[in-house]
Amino acid sequence: MFSINRIIPGFAASSLIVLSAAAQEPEFSPAQVQFFTDEVYPILSENCFECHGGGEKLKGGLYLTSREAMLNGGDSGAVFEMDDLGDSLFAEMISYADSFTEMPPDGKLPQEQIDILQEWIEMGAPWNPELEQEVAHEEPEMVIDEEAKSHWSFQPLRAPEIPDVPDANWNTNPIDALVYNRLRHNGLRPNPQADKIALIRRAYYDLIGLPPTPAEIRAFVNDESPAAFENVVDTLLASPHYGEKWARHWLDLVRYADSHGFERDENKPFIWRYRDYVVDSFNSDKPYDEFVKEQLAGDEYDEVTPERLIATGYYRLGQWDDEPADPKQATFDNLDDIVSTTSQAFMGITVGCARCHDHKIDPIPQKDYYSFLAFFRNITETKRTRDYGILRNIMNAAEQADFDKKQEEKNRRQAQLFDEQYDYIEAFKLAAKSDDLEGLRNRDARVSDLTDLTYRFYRNTWDRLPDFDMAKPETIDMLEHNYISTNPATRRSAIGFVYEGKLRVPRDGEYAFTVQARDGVRVIIDNVNVFESTGLGDVQNKFDSDLEAGLKPFRLEYFTKDGPPSLAIQWRGPGMGKRSLSLEAMDKEPKETIRKLIDEHGETYLGKEGFERYKQVLRELRENREMQIEGKWAPAVAEQGITPPDTHLLIRGSAHAPGDVVQPAFIQVLSPPEVKIPEPSQDKNTTYRRTTLAEWMTSEDHPLTARVMVNRIWQHHFGRGIVRSSNDFGKLGTGATHPLLLDWLAKEFMDNGWRMKPLHKKIMLSRTYQMSSRGNAKGLEKDPDNNFFWRYDMRRLTAEEIRDTLLTVTDEINLSLGGPTVFPTLPPEVIATSSKKNEIFRSGIWAKAEPEDEVRRSLYIHIKRSLIHPMLLDFDFADVDSSCPVRFTTTQPAQALAMLNSDYVNERAIKLYDRVTAEVGKDDRNALIARAFELTTGRQPSPKEMDMSHAYLNELEQEDSLSPERADQRFCLLVLNLNEFLFLD
Repeated sequence: MFSINRIIPGFAASSLIVLSAAAQEPEFSPAQVQFFTDEVYPILSENCFECHGGGEKLKGGLYLTSREAMLNGGDSGAVFEMDDLGDSLFAEMISYADSFTEMPPDGKLPQEQIDILQEWIEMGAPWNPELEQEVAHEEPEMVIDEEAKSHWSFQPLRAPEIPDVPDANWNTNPIDALVYNRLRHNGLRPNPQADKIALIRRAYYDLIGLPPTPAEIRAFVNDESPAAFENVVDTLLASPHYGEKWARHWLDLVRYADSHGFERDENKPFIWRYRDYVVDSFNSDKPYDEFVKEQLAGDEYDEVTPERLIATGYYRLGQWDDEPADPKQATFDNLDDIVSTTSQAFMGITVGCARCHDHKIDPIPQKDYYSFLAFFRNITETKRTRDYGILRNIMNAAEQADFDKKQEEKNRRQAQLFDEQYDYIEAFKLAAKSDDLEGLRNRDARVSDLTDLTYRFYRNTWDRLPDFDMAKPETIDMLEHNYISTNPATRRSAIGFVYEGKLRVPRDGEYAFTVQARDGVRVIIDNVNVFESTGLGDVQNKFDSDLEAGLKPFRLEYFTKDGPPSLAIQWRGPGMGKRSLSLEAMDKEPKETIRKLIDEHGETYLGKEGFERYKQVLRELRENREMQIEGKWAPAVAEQGITPPDTHLLIRGSAHAPGDVVQPAFIQVLSPPEVKIPEPSQDKNTTYRRTTLAEWMTSEDHPLTARVMVNRIWQHHFGRGIVRSSNDFGKLGTGATHPLLLDWLAKEFMDNGWRMKPLHKKIMLSRTYQMSSRGNAKGLEKDPDNNFFWRYDMRRLTAEEIRDTLLTVTDEINLSLGGPTVFPTLPPEVIATSSKKNEIFRSGIWAKAEPEDEVRRSLYIHIKRSLIHPMLLDFDFADVDSSCPVRFTTTQPAQALAMLNSDYVNERAIKLYDRVTAEVGKDDRNALIARAFELTTGRQPSPKEMDMSHAYLNELEQEDSLSPERADQRFCLLVLNLNEFLFLD
């Protein structure tokens, strides 16, 4: 029953309780104050003050010792809802209506006392000021001392001594020696090596997420050389599909999706460029420290390349609420998403837990949270514009020149067509004037100097012109007559408008504008702010602007707080008398526009040939408007300026309760150096705060960054990390099962220039990686969870691997790399579960894929937060709303239904039948069975499996009356459902 609006902040450490700005003290009668003194105060004093009176036993951050304190509330929110006293938390608690909020906790008050308190609440909670207690409560400050820093993950990396183990086979690779040593000391022995078919399938899926072909399996099985597996690993690491597989692991961590989420769940424009950046980075074996720095601060490099700008799309991956109930709070919700994701994904610590109070488990005070947030405080927010305010130009010089040339030609042609249209309209008016054509007497019986004019209408009460791009419009539409008008307003006060279109400038020169309005106006022409009056009061101003001939982008913003709207704008210039760009405020619009008159009477007054040309001009104008000039854009970070706003510690996390100002600072418990931020850059419009953070996070002295990443690499090779809680290396995490191994891997990683491919190879050539997954009685008894790695853990394929393997074995898969997301066909019933068609920019829910895109790898499927592809969803796709370090493998009925009954898998079974019969023919069932097995499991069927397959086919034909062809297709469906198809080892 609690909303965010009820969670009112408490107070900062070492501070007095203060009155909320919203809590204005009302006037109470002497009788009401006396009632409180005689009847209410004794009940509170006797039953409540022990826990809520300011002593050492303060509970829930709540004081009941003053009216101000009660209005401020505590951890559970405000005690009173003054707008609805009957719904007050206080009344609910004393009523015992909810077992979770029963107060006092040791027994319900007598009914007569409850009645007294209820009567007091209904009076508005009067108070006797003489009985108020000003309570100073000093919360103990979290101490970050050596004991706090003693947790293993906060300690510097160590170079461990590699033990000398008795088994020579396990003494050549430090990984094996460290693992074997732990096994030996725990009375365990490692499993023997996996068979070659299992090993090559393991390697292929681990590195590229695709199965080996039967020919590749046979070649490896028949290769007796000692370097056979090493050659396989080298080939896979060089494959472009390696980057696709490992990019997906990273995308899980940074909550990648192609849409914003929330109700409308709009698509993020060009966000796929970030996905391709990650793929390319893995394929090129980009040093991990560089990979981190590019994402956090790629725009602050000395050389800002398109790739580095794209990398900062990291900041644009999260959800965005386009109509938050509390916009100010939403700003900090978005920053919290960045803080939480950055601290977990890059450093493996849960800094986000300190948003409202000191971290309850780890030594991270609330001040550290806001000091960390300060590094990101200056980045621009997502906005309500067509590009959402997140796109940046990534064209090189040649691409920019080509784009500018094409755009200039488009604009020149549009202006030419607009002039020609204008000439025809004036010719029509002149010819029709002699007949006094009805409609020409209307004010709009002429063409506006504006074109393509749209409006956004807002209902709100402002004292100053707001940032409309951050506010929610009530309606968005075209103004067909192309005149600025407040007529679309649905009320006469507390409204706002944004008008956008193009202004026809007939010739070069200076133009004089006159603006008359009530309250705020801003005019932007050709992307230059030419006039601004942002506050309340009547506006009557003239201003001049030098303009070049052509169609120029035009934007006018307007709001009025009180009374009916009043807005008029006129202009005049070289060879042109005064002309209006607006209708008079609140006038009724004309019934007929000039275009409608020409449509009805054009041939009469323009002649047949002139009328046809006029219509052709309109068609060409429409085509010109719809023509898109291909440029290159990417979601990327940008800063608000070189003077960042102050970052306050927010009391109890509320944006409406700012506390002390904090400066950017590193997390204290990690023993960081002093923060030294370079001078801001006017050229780059940045503060270098994020660069400072990135440099610290990737320094060799940072105890977490390398540890966290090598743990993730280990996790995706072995099914779990050395630290299972791979996003939490703090005290609440699981701890490291092999801390010396983790540190050795981290040091090896950094010593090899933070490159991942050498580490992959080191791990995969170890005997630890190549062990069988078979169980044995002693291992299962002593270490059922395989904490000591006595065997390799069997795993099910991921959702993407299942779909990609289905397409691979049927020989359908399109392995082209990169580019925009694809939209495989979905059943209408699935699409119906998604967000409805967008009300703002009118884009659809799910696009239609080209045939070649239907069979692209799953990495490229459009990830819409409200509409995840069913195949991915059924098989445990990542949660894309927050950082997802581990995909938990479930076993549930929807998976069996999808693999057996779905149209998609049944179609794949038919495609597999088509492939097999094309290769071995339709008449030899032994060959058909053998080939189907080989394609799906990598091996030949055993004699027993061959007999069982024939028996199954005979049953389908004889008992189910299926044709031989249909029976063979059903057999192909069966092999696609084998455990061996879906599981490794």
